[in-house]
Amino acid sequence: MKMHTLFPALLLLASPVFAQQDRDPAPAEAPSIQEALETALPPIWKKAVEALKQPWDSNLSFNVELEEATVQGTGTASFFSSRMFAFDLNIAGTAAGQDLSAHIQAVGDDDFLTILMEASELPAPQAFKIDLDVLEEMQQQGGFDEAIAMNGMGIEELEMFLGSIDFKETKVDDGATTRISSDLTSLLDMAAASGEDVPESLSFVMDFNSKTSFPRQVSVDLGGVGKVGFSFSNVSFPEEFDESKYVFEAPQGVFPMDVTMMIRAGMQESGSPGYEEEF
Repeated sequence: MKMHTLFPALLLLASPVFAQQDRDPAPAEAPSIQEALETALPPIWKKAVEALKQPWDSNLSFNVELEEATVQGTGTASFFSSRMFAFDLNIAGTAAGQDLSAHIQAVGDDDFLTILMEASELPAPQAFKIDLDVLEEMQQQGGFDEAIAMNGMGIEELEMFLGSIDFKETKVDDGATTRISSDLTSLLDMAAASGEDVPESLSFVMDFNSKTSFPRQVSVDLGGVGKVGFSFSNVSFPEEFDESKYVFEAPQGVFPMDVTMMIRAGMQESGSPGYEEEF
């Protein structure tokens, strides 16, 4: 296994949110990534997926510390369903010796996903929107499976990768937090065998609220290469629906560009399974 296939798998390990939206079950002879995850990962992962499906609000933060880049981000998130959600992030740091700053907003309003980007490298804010029906089509056609395949990893290889991991579960904070951790250093030998540069060690830790199973934080230690962390805080579960959270308000002079047709054309050109052109 090469490093460029190892890290997508780690991303899946650290992201139960990928499985939020229910998908049509794959045929028995062609297991999906979601099925591979549910089979190999600790039970708390499946509980976290269910927790992420209910309406929630949270503060977010992340940090990336690498040899040539240090980036931090903070923001907020609101989730009601796979079609109604809102994320607002402010990002700052340095990369390749240059300072960077950005503001990213993503809103799903049940019809469109609209994304706004403001960054120090951009002359002006930019925004685009995508029909959520198209995004659902992409997911139903195995978007995540195809993403892994593009990185050279098939479902069977992913299952072998997950099956080789020794997950350790412990309780911390007097039992209030369930912690899943694993030392993945031995897996680096597979990447090193291909001649790629690899970190000296590799490990990850994920914390979950023991009562709600909601994720609290994930951290990945890349040895001498750096560290990556992501956390949820001040999590709440609203009982009433607030539609105002899921309305995109463009800054003055910014008009989101609809890229739905471009995405559809790309799906048709790539010959995505099950794609049929609409007339």
